Amino acid sequence: MKLDNLEQLYLSDLQDLYDAEKQLLKALPGLARQVTAPKLKQGLERHARQTQEQTKRLEKVFQQHGQRPGGRKCPAMAGLIAEANETLNEDFGNDLLDVGVITAAQKVEHYEISGYSSAIALAQTLGLQNDIRLLRKTLEEEEQTEQQLAALCETLVQERQSQTRDFQRSIARQSSQRSGSARSAKPAARSGRSQRSASGKAQATQDHEEIRQWVEDRGGAPASVRGTSQRGKAGLLRIDFPGYSGEKTLQHISWDEWFDKFDQENLQFLYQDRTKDGHESRFFKLVCEPKGATRRPGAKR
Repeated sequence: MKLDNLEQLYLSDLQDLYDAEKQLLKALPGLARQVTAPKLKQGLERHARQTQEQTKRLEKVFQQHGQRPGGRKCPAMAGLIAEANETLNEDFGNDLLDVGVITAAQKVEHYEISGYSSAIALAQTLGLQNDIRLLRKTLEEEEQTEQQLAALCETLVQERQSQTRDFQRSIARQSSQRSGSARSAKPAARSGRSQRSASGKAQATQDHEEIRQWVEDRGGAPASVRGTSQRGKAGLLRIDFPGYSGEKTLQHISWDEWFDKFDQENLQFLYQDRTKDGHESRFFKLVCEPKGATRRPGAKR
């Protein structure tokens, strides 16, 4: 459809947001059933109720313009939901599953915050005060939800890091106990590696070369979600692996662009080298860096 004026562009953007909300409304209950952290489960259920109200607000906006809300699909949201669903099928423990769902939900919130902010800017240009009031209410809810997810993400990541440190100290103690001779030291080192591999443990890094090598070893490439870039900067970051179900929603970008956004958002790269049964893993998540944390030596800004 050819858009001849600013109001048509505005309504087209709202149709995109409406479809995004409808897709999310269907996806949230399934995610809530799979997570284990009580606060996360409650938060997803609460946001499902909010999303229902948000769709009703958009319907009111369309009524004020004498328009129907449907007629446009949101491929970006489809890709975000596909990624969240793939998280549910990964081979890792409940704590990592919860972190994965949180980061997937944060990406959804970032997309919606961007969409509603742009819609409000257009509404202000058009002088649509009634629309602005409804849209701002939704934007405030999305921002609040993102803040709650970020706080919960920080808590779970810190707990995970604490568990990893405990595991590493345990391995170090075992290695020390076996290091009475050079002959006994070698089996201890091999034992430590096999335990880490078989455990399916994940680790976090901010080192650019470590991330690049892990991705390229698995045939992946740096990418972002189509339609989320702003002012020439990379949008929501992704890694495009061969055969990924959401690859049609992605666009390839350079590693320089990818790492610029990675550093700007102060992210960590949480990844798994091997699954519990020893197979190569492609599991990764971009998670928020805990407040007050310092970057590992060798990480680039």
